[in-house]
This record gives sequence, structure tokens and C-alpha cells, in this order.
Amino acid sequence: MRKALAEDICKTSLGYREIDLTLMIDVLEHVSDPKAALEEIRRFSNFAIFKVPLDNNLYFRFYNFVKRGKPRQHSIENLGHINIYNFRKLYRHIEKHAGKILSFHFADVFSFYLGQEYYRNQMGRTEKLIYLLASRIYLISPRLSSLIFTDFAVMLVKCY
Repeated sequence: MRKALAEDICKTSLGYREIDLTLMIDVLEHVSDPKAALEEIRRFSNFAIFKVPLDNNLYFRFYNFVKRGKPRQHSIENLGHINIYNFRKLYRHIEKHAGKILSFHFADVFSFYLGQEYYRNQMGRTEKLIYLLASRIYLISPRLSSLIFTDFAVMLVKCY
């Protein structure tokens, strides 16, 4: 059975363990109470897949400092990213409130954008250089790359 609900993820009408797999793709960064959302998912779902941008990184914090908070404000107002995560914070938050992380991966967003002609044509030289550097660091350590630059974390969670 398939369901489409227009409800608050923090409090749903779903019964205990009613859903086998919940997809939380680019949602958690927008939720006003992520703890409540994770606990609700833990209640009604057996498994969940999360994809979350890792916006809390060295590059973004430095850029935000230099631009006096304007990038963060833009992220809130235009993207709706009211929560920002780094990998460690996200991992701990999910394990504490949703369940056991069975598997996780980083998306390597920089290699993706560099590999797409459309995006490459939109980038300036500096941006291409940053993306190239980030993609090379990713090859050495995906986690390190996400701490310095941005990326997305994808996690499979067993809810309990």
C-alpha cells in the first residue's frame, strides 16, 4: 500500500511501525524541530533513508564571516535551511533520536558538478578551482572534504 500525506512530520496520523521505509530526502534541514521529526519517524517507520546537506563546514563559515552573515541569511530566506549540519552532528542526532545508522555515504557533489557540462559552463575559474580541489580531497577522505567544503550525507537507518 502506498500513502501520500500532507502532514507535519513532527506529528503524523501514522500508526506504530506502519511504514516500512521512509525517505527523508532534503527535508531535515528545513524542519523547525528536527528532534521531534526524528522521534516521530522512529515511531512509525522500520527504516529511513536520509539525504542531508552538510552546510556547516570551514569554507561556508569563513565565507559567511567575510560576508558578515549574508550567506547564512540567504540560506535561511531563499533555501529554507534553518538547520545546518556537519557529519558528526548529523550522525549523533540521528543515532540519538531515530535509530541505528546501518550505512552512510557522502555524495561527492563537487565531482558531479564538474562532470556536468551545464554546471561547468556556469562556473567561474575560482569556483572551478575550488570544486576541483574539493573533489581531489574527497578521493583522499570524503569526511575531510565535507568538513572543509560542503557535501551531502546519505544514511540508511534502522528505526527502533
